[in-house]
Amino acid sequence: KGMNLMLESTVEKVEKKGSGVKVTVKTKKGEEVIEADVVLSAVGVTGNVEGLGLEDIGVKVERGAIV
Repeated sequence: KGMNLMLESTVEKVEKKGSGVKVTVKTKKGEEVIEADVVLSAVGVTGNVEGLGLEDIGVKVERGAIV
């Protein structure tokens, strides 16, 4: 049991297998097949915060993200 973070990867296929799942993931190294109880897939989106004047009102911005 544990958690595995796979950054810069794409979920290609998810199949039900018993009480869990079998997931095919495309990474920079190639394709991997993972069996797990639960899978969480999240997509990051960079916001467009330039030119809003956030720094002027005390909001800290780094690399296009509010921190």
